[in-house]
Amino acid sequence: ECEDLEGAVNCAKSLNWSSRARQIIHLADAPTHGRKYHKGCGDNYLDGNPNGLDFPTLIEEIRDQKGVENYCFCKLNSSTDFMIQVLNKEIQKPAGAPDSYEYMQEMKIGTEKEVAGAMFSIASSIASSTFTATSTIGLHSKKKTKAKIELEHKYPDWEEYAFHKVVKCSLPPVQSLGAVRKDDATPKLIQSQLRIKVAKKPFAQGSLRLAYYGVTRSGQKVVLKELTDKKMSDNIATNALKIQELAIFFADQYNKKHSSSSSAHIRFLPCSFVKFMDGKIMWIEPEIPEGATFDKYCDNNGHWNWKNYSGTMASFLKYTHHLSDGWLMVSDLQGVRLSKKEFVLTDPAILCLDTSRFQPTNSGKEG
Repeated sequence: ECEDLEGAVNCAKSLNWSSRARQIIHLADAPTHGRKYHKGCGDNYLDGNPNGLDFPTLIEEIRDQKGVENYCFCKLNSSTDFMIQVLNKEIQKPAGAPDSYEYMQEMKIGTEKEVAGAMFSIASSIASSTFTATSTIGLHSKKKTKAKIELEHKYPDWEEYAFHKVVKCSLPPVQSLGAVRKDDATPKLIQSQLRIKVAKKPFAQGSLRLAYYGVTRSGQKVVLKELTDKKMSDNIATNALKIQELAIFFADQYNKKHSSSSSAHIRFLPCSFVKFMDGKIMWIEPEIPEGATFDKYCDNNGHWNWKNYSGTMASFLKYTHHLSDGWLMVSDLQGVRLSKKEFVLTDPAILCLDTSRFQPTNSGKEG
């Protein structure tokens, strides 16, 4: 039998939401009223909610007016599947959201294992939301409001763009963890000339960076990144390269250790930075293969995305901690799984007991 789900959401909307971290966890075993939301459930109100409530409008108001970051719909059976599909199409996307955006995240909790997984995911999401709502990385201060950036997800028509002459700067590979621990002077940058085209608008925005499509004169597709809130300097750009090169070193060691096992290998994208003629600096790395699904596995504050949990990622984090004798750990793992045998990752963070190193994303022992 259909139920008055709009009424429940309307009651939630009228609550006094005092916490900055706002989530809705909605458990249901039947769809709402209205023929467009189901395919044959018992329904005395086929024309929709008898009180005139509009489901997608209520959810948009919960999100936009109440600031509810996540709407987790926990289904007890498959009778609500069609309703969720319809609602995610009806709910208007925020400005700049990708085409794949879905505000209502579905989670099945029919078995004990599924209930446990759902509770882990929800608890992690709430903890992560609470932390980011009240602090910046490593500093307990108020969260800065992220400036709205106009995104362009469509791939550029490069015929309309001119090439830029840039200087590409890279670091040599990490040779040993001992050299990293000594914190010797930064190795001399390896420089080369490059010509690239860069999209006018970013296609993605993270918590710290904007990402732009690019292409080199040789035809290689690349991604260029810049900071969202400050001007890039040689020092900032080089520090990010140190983190990436160290992650590459650990991944190589991990792959060698597991070369004879069935464990998937891990590869971090090589990263450099480029300097434009006007002094602008951007990071540059190869574009992740088209069609691959980008996933965030964990962040740098101990939170995991349990919906996409990977034993390989957990094993790798533990390995980096063990190999460094507990001095550091690679974290903030994100990227794509190209096959059962390979993960391709980018933009890691390094958690280190020496919090003067690997900033701004090193939250130290607490992370």
